[in-house]
Amino acid sequence: MSGSGRLHGFESLAERRVLLALDFVGGMREVLSQPFTLRFTTCRRPVRHTPDSLALTRGTALLSTSGRRI
Repeated sequence: MSGSGRLHGFESLAERRVLLALDFVGGMREVLSQPFTLRFTTCRRPVRHTPDSLALTRGTALLSTSGRRI
C-alpha cells in the first residue's frame, strides 16, 4: 500500500477490495491486520469477533470486517 509503505496480506477477495480502496484514501497513516479481538455478550450468548483490519487516517480510525454475521 502506498499509504503505509508496506505490503498487507488478505484472506479473502472482500478484504483485498477493502485494502485496495483504502490505498486510494488520502491521509492514510497505517493499516493493521486483525488488530484485536472484541468480546461481548448479545441477548443470546457470548461472542468473540476479530475484525479484518484497522485503518488509521489523520483524523479518524476505520474498522473493517468482511461481512460475517456475528
